Amino acid sequence: MIIPKRFEHSKQLYAEYSSSNNKFTKVNLLISWVNQTQKECSIEIWSDEPLAKDTTLCRKVHNEIIQIIKPLNLSSEN
Repeated sequence: MIIPKRFEHSKQLYAEYSSSNNKFTKVNLLISWVNQTQKECSIEIWSDEPLAKDTTLCRKVHNEIIQIIKPLNLSSEN
């Protein structure tokens, strides 16, 4: 999945990811700026896959995204 650099100036980015192995599964991704000056964003990932499965395309996309966009550590704010 490629996130374009021009997203830096947009308010939101929506993308769909489909696997070549399973044409019926689609993962949706929505990235929205929470605080653009501090480069904090909200990321929503969802799919139509069953939650009971251990290895899902949704989990794969999640793991790829957290390599690109590091999660904010909220536990240090408490």
